[in-house]
Amino acid sequence: MRKLHRAKPTPKPAPTREMSAEAVFAESVIARRNTRKWSQAELAERLTSQLGRPINQSTVARLEAGKRRIALDDALAIASALDVPLVSMLDGTYLDPWVRVKVVPKKPALHPRQVRKWFHADDSLPWQDAKAFAFALREEKWRELVEGFEEVKARVAAGEAQALLDQEAGDEGQEKGKTDG
Repeated sequence: MRKLHRAKPTPKPAPTREMSAEAVFAESVIARRNTRKWSQAELAERLTSQLGRPINQSTVARLEAGKRRIALDDALAIASALDVPLVSMLDGTYLDPWVRVKVVPKKPALHPRQVRKWFHADDSLPWQDAKAFAFALREEKWRELVEGFEEVKARVAAGEAQALLDQEAGDEGQEKGKTDG
């Protein structure tokens, strides 16, 4: 007698977590501080004595709990104290992969990769006027883009299109590896 096999149910994808940039920053502070094995008091001490940004332990606790707004100067100092780029503290790099950043209230939350591209002026936000965004780029960014385009054009003309695609796939894999760790 033949045994019937039931199809295994497809696992449900993990739900995304939409978070404001401040909430992403606060959770990133906790994550990076814990990675460094620092207490809130140790982070506050580093901020105050080594960097000259007077923040005490209770302020760190309120920032992490979302009970105190994060001033830009504080965000810069905290990222510096934790030895990490500010952009990584704001885009969800150090959080679980299901985090989506709510840049503005009336627009959809974004994947950390989209936020990072916007921070680095590599891409506009989906709702922004892409032409206006591109026009506002600094001159050196334009040069960088044009040089990159010229290099790609030359390599494609030389028959290296597949090598370019392979390189891009490898670069994305390396970027994923950086954000997973």
